[in-house]
Amino acid sequence: MNDTSTRDDILAAATDLFARQGVEATSIKAIGAAAKVNPALIYYYFADKATLYDAVLDRMVRALPGRLADALEKVESPSEGLALVVRLQAEAFLAEPLLPRLLARELADHEASHATQLLREHAARLIGAMIRLITAGQASGEIRSDLDPTMLAISILSQVNWFCIAAPAIQTILSRPGVSHAPEAVRAFADHVVAFSINGFTPTRGGDK
Repeated sequence: MNDTSTRDDILAAATDLFARQGVEATSIKAIGAAAKVNPALIYYYFADKATLYDAVLDRMVRALPGRLADALEKVESPSEGLALVVRLQAEAFLAEPLLPRLLARELADHEASHATQLLREHAARLIGAMIRLITAGQASGEIRSDLDPTMLAISILSQVNWFCIAAPAIQTILSRPGVSHAPEAVRAFADHVVAFSINGFTPTRGGDK
């Protein structure tokens, strides 16, 4: 038995079930069945369901903000960096389509109580990097000086996130099944967010507003 492979199978099964039906509605037995392992084996890797859930959140939340923050260190301009964050965020959600739903579940069911420490540690670094980039853009005249850097960073990050979380509603409203999961649709929306955001934060000839 490959310990790493088995653990990964358990995490993948738990991620799917936690995202689709919530933690309370998901049993260790159901996770074992989905992972095709004896449910008792799950306790070899995880002390209990709460520990397993924390591991799922850790795996899903840890990589994304860190990867985006790393990307910001290599950009040449604020606009380039902010556009890169949006497009990388879209690619991350396409690669991990359950991540937006899992985060929405965590917010709705637990008010982010489980993810708080992770989000503080990893998302704070990303938000901080974006704020520094925006502040630099304001100093150089590339970004409107009347905008709050923190609010702008949150606004830019929120748009693709909302698009993916609200997928069922969007698909129903538009009568286009799968539109929020199709790679071309998600990437097109990311391009829209980039254009919309840049147009919004670029100073006009008559001044900031």
